[in-house]
Amino acid sequence: MTLQRLRVIHANSGSEVLVGEFKSWQKVPVTGISAILSDGDYTRLLMSDGPSRMVRRTMTEWSSSLPGCFLRLSRTMLVNRHAISGFKAHSRDHGELWLKGHPGPIPLGRTAILELRRQEWPALD
Repeated sequence: MTLQRLRVIHANSGSEVLVGEFKSWQKVPVTGISAILSDGDYTRLLMSDGPSRMVRRTMTEWSSSLPGCFLRLSRTMLVNRHAISGFKAHSRDHGELWLKGHPGPIPLGRTAILELRRQEWPALD
């Protein structure tokens, strides 16, 4: 069984995904991932219980293998809906997203704001 197949099996189980590079692979609970942000050829996983991790995996691979609790807010951002503590739209093109367990907000663009509103997520005043 190939490593790619293993990643998909674990991701589709809805409980864990394999994360890592080369010889260093770990099972990570899906509930422990707050958000996934695109960073060039890599993606940065914002973990709810520790430091972020850099992984060489595309956003398309992530979005096709994660369970439905992840929202694709934009081309560069996937967010675990259970990790969202709130968001605020300052204008049509600029907003902020707060995640549980993270000290500061994540900047949002127009696409992400529209997607959160489409999902009927309540904005902070």
